[in-house]
Amino acid sequence: MITDNHHVVLPIVILICLAVLATAAGCLKDSSVAVTSITVGAEEVTGAEVTLNVTTEVQNAYGVSSGIARVQLKAYDTTSGLVVTEKTSDAGYLGIRGSGSVSQTIVLPRKGSYRLVSTVFENGQRKGQGELTAYNLERLTPDIQETGLSITDIDFLVKKVAA
Repeated sequence: MITDNHHVVLPIVILICLAVLATAAGCLKDSSVAVTSITVGAEEVTGAEVTLNVTTEVQNAYGVSSGIARVQLKAYDTTSGLVVTEKTSDAGYLGIRGSGSVSQTIVLPRKGSYRLVSTVFENGQRKGQGELTAYNLERLTPDIQETGLSITDIDFLVKKVAA
């Protein structure tokens, strides 16, 4: 007894062909997320510290994004190579060929130079990195001069008043 299995086999064959084509075309490939640019601006400058606003642009060049992209920003002292500060923020879900940006503020001593490294992660996996060096922060003019001198109490005597 021969049964007609064409109505069952044909859809399975079509699904297998579509899966092979999608994989070969890159539709199911792992994402390729990269840091495309980093911009830095001074938000606040005091006598001792600089608050920098660092904006990192990220983009998924191809493939399917597999989760939330996170950007980790680290500031390294260029003299010692030590990490001075670090901050991590979400860039969101990038999808297919999507992009996003993250603005992070960091506070650094107002002396020396710092290498700013932005690394993008997706599902805990490192995907891309970009860096920029901020040189000679001591050359930035403070918004206000803070001397560290404070007067907590004052007494005075008026000797003569003229009209």
